[in-house]
Amino acid sequence: MKKNTAIPAIVLSALLLVGCTAAPSPTPIYSFTATPEITDTPAPTPTVEPTAGPASTPTPEITAAAADPTATPTSAPTASPSPTAPPFVTVSAGQSRTALLKPGTGSLRIRAGKGTSFAILGSIPEGDAFDVLDAGDPDWYRVQYCDLIGYASADYIKLGGPSTPIPTYNGVLDTAVLDGLDNTAQGWGIPMETGGKIPVVPSRTARLFKAYGAFCQMDTTSPRVYLTFDCGYEAGYTGRILDTLKEKNCKAVFFITHDYFKSNAALVRRMIDEGHIVGNHSWTHPNMTKLSYRQFTDEIVKLNDLIRETCGYEMTYFRPPEGVFSPRSLAATQMLGMKTILWDFAYQDWDRSKQPGADYAYDKVMKHIHNGSILLLHAVSSSNTEALPRIIDAMRSAGYEPSLLDA
Repeated sequence: MKKNTAIPAIVLSALLLVGCTAAPSPTPIYSFTATPEITDTPAPTPTVEPTAGPASTPTPEITAAAADPTATPTSAPTASPSPTAPPFVTVSAGQSRTALLKPGTGSLRIRAGKGTSFAILGSIPEGDAFDVLDAGDPDWYRVQYCDLIGYASADYIKLGGPSTPIPTYNGVLDTAVLDGLDNTAQGWGIPMETGGKIPVVPSRTARLFKAYGAFCQMDTTSPRVYLTFDCGYEAGYTGRILDTLKEKNCKAVFFITHDYFKSNAALVRRMIDEGHIVGNHSWTHPNMTKLSYRQFTDEIVKLNDLIRETCGYEMTYFRPPEGVFSPRSLAATQMLGMKTILWDFAYQDWDRSKQPGADYAYDKVMKHIHNGSILLLHAVSSSNTEALPRIIDAMRSAGYEPSLLDA
């Protein structure tokens, strides 16, 4: 069976839009005013609580709106643990439990140890799922949110059942977790930059992507760039695109639908045989945030199964149709063993009746190219097809190397 060996085992000016409307900037969620454990506005650099013993007036762990009158600060240890090397005990796989914050919490601080004397490492926003690694202490749970591990007050945590491991292609959705996540549809788009500058992903979105294995750009310290092509139907250009990629010894990602494969199986097999990545663009190209859990699963798993059975190839990347997603849809995609791939470069290239020409396509790409960029191009574009040889040559001349995704 062929495997994608590149994968290890989750409104604005110049906005990138592909048939969708960008969501407004999210409301900031962090705040570290005073000492409450839960907050709802953005935070500055984490601070350390006083290391003296308990104050005569207890320091609240939460904001007044959700204050727990029984909460009292823990006396400082002789030496506070280092936030970068806390004395954690390794927990075996399968022992953790999925959790959510109780409604109205806002966000909950993660600390380097059990008590308010310890350094603040970060926060968990309300609505995001996280893992409780150890619930043995009734007051302070050991938690993991993204790659952040520390301790959080147990009073504001709602434990679920055992955490669902990120499964393989036949995994199931943990609906108890998904039901607690926001399912508001967001259209993807960020402003493009010029002169090699890196487009800035809003911090709330960046945390969301990190939590659920989604990417709109790769390592921005590396000069590698990533050509991706969406293939909803065939307009006669994909063969020429593959010819160019072969001639230039260049690899790309092709996101396909069921209809595309049904009509162009030979082209898909050629993509695989020539070392490209074939990604999942859904079975019927729906808005993934509008589906039932069963429909959501079928949209991804049925196409995975079809490609595996007919081509002996395992798809592990998913691009949501029209770039529409929600926290719930990203989490559900991750639960099905897939990584969500968006982009930080795109332009209106999908309308076959309004093609701007090869020079325009070339200038557009080279004006906005930067380290780690994921470029979204449509394979139905004659402009892209004609400009592609020059684009690849110019990228390399400028020090960039078109590469395979390795998220």
